[in-house]
Amino acid sequence: MNLIMYSKVGIVIYILLTLIGCQSHKTGTKAPKNELKEYKTTTQNTFTITQIADKDLIKIQGPTKSLEELSIVVNPANPDYWTGGAQVPLFYFTTPDNGKTWKYDRIRNENINVLGDPALTADKEGNVYMVYIGGWDDSGIYCQVSNDKGLTFPGKSTDVLAHKGLIPFEDKAYPCADLTDNPQTQNNIYVAWTQFSRYRGIKRWDNKYKHLKDSSIILFSRSTDRGKTFSKPIRLDNKAGSATDDDHTNEGAVPAVGPNGEVYVSWACDENIYFVKSLDGGQTFSKPIVATNIIGGWNITIPGLDRSNGMPVMACDIAPDSPYRGNIYINWIDTRNGTDNTDVFIVKSTDGGNTWSSPIRVNQDKTRRYQFLTWMSVDPTTGYIYCVFYDRSRTQGNATEVVLAISRDGGQTWTNEFISEKPFTPHEIDFFGDYIGISAYAGRVRPFWMHWENHQSVLYIKKYDEPKKK
Repeated sequence: MNLIMYSKVGIVIYILLTLIGCQSHKTGTKAPKNELKEYKTTTQNTFTITQIADKDLIKIQGPTKSLEELSIVVNPANPDYWTGGAQVPLFYFTTPDNGKTWKYDRIRNENINVLGDPALTADKEGNVYMVYIGGWDDSGIYCQVSNDKGLTFPGKSTDVLAHKGLIPFEDKAYPCADLTDNPQTQNNIYVAWTQFSRYRGIKRWDNKYKHLKDSSIILFSRSTDRGKTFSKPIRLDNKAGSATDDDHTNEGAVPAVGPNGEVYVSWACDENIYFVKSLDGGQTFSKPIVATNIIGGWNITIPGLDRSNGMPVMACDIAPDSPYRGNIYINWIDTRNGTDNTDVFIVKSTDGGNTWSSPIRVNQDKTRRYQFLTWMSVDPTTGYIYCVFYDRSRTQGNATEVVLAISRDGGQTWTNEFISEKPFTPHEIDFFGDYIGISAYAGRVRPFWMHWENHQSVLYIKKYDEPKKK
């Protein structure tokens, strides 16, 4: 995340929003034209959540200038519940009835300062896990568990890895839950992230910690007791990267679970995407192999964005009746077709990660335009693959739309559907965030992204339901 931006403005926003309360909102008696329902907060809490019926969109407008770095999960215990997270400060949004009403609040912690990088998962029992990073004086990875399907979070966290101070700096964690039927691993929670020896790029810290070695490594931890405790982190990479948030940094670690409880993790560094696997529930891992190349590196320049990345996202098909059950997929963006023509790709493994396919292009346009910031989800009940990403193939200049890409044949072929309400134009002066989200379960697919209006971020969730088979 962009630490420079939040060092001043973030503190002011943090103080102003300490009085924001948690509220549940119900349907109004009249609906505006082209809108099915509208939910508004009180004047003290300035969130507005609107359902746009003709486009099956949920629109979330918040009290801060910038809400970004989004994550979402459709609850396996009841897919009518979905929970999203956004920063900054850190918020969650939960619907218990497929988007009709909402419960939302700030994520607070009674013991530490909360910074951001929200990431969500949910287990088969419906418990929702929010993983995030701590504040400047509380560097670490923390997890809060909601036991009511995301309606409330406890206000206190479990330490995945915590230490006072800024050094080392723990960053960009992502969790996943084991949704398999393996009784030895079911409902385990796995978390992977980057540990910086120091976070470079902020002058006062660079001067203070210039004596420290410049490195980034990938760490992993697991919980076998529904998030009450986490194991001592283990290191997954075999070569430290830089600490500059660039192509030579080990970053973008995302775990996934195979159909028998296998644990997989991928990440990017030095124009490669690395892959490791565990066959004992995350206790030990194989040595890293290169699954594929990320041509040009993961640090990508996109006009109109202050920064962007093509870091990998990984998921696995665990659907019982899927003909592609066991396939592992890695999704990313790179510049192999030109720095002015970034594209979305996946590779897949059909043998547990031992070998990998050639890259398959996900975006189906024939233009030399930009696609950027992809995220992926594989429905655990069907095996269908869903990617969401920003797209400029139908626009000019920096005008941007959003695409939902779908594959129902193991990633071989893709359809692309434009799902945004209208194009928008980002500006480099506005921090755009490093990732968006999507979650799919039982045919409920919920992409979650940022849109910018007059330098103000607006969040959207698409309600896409897979057509029922006749």
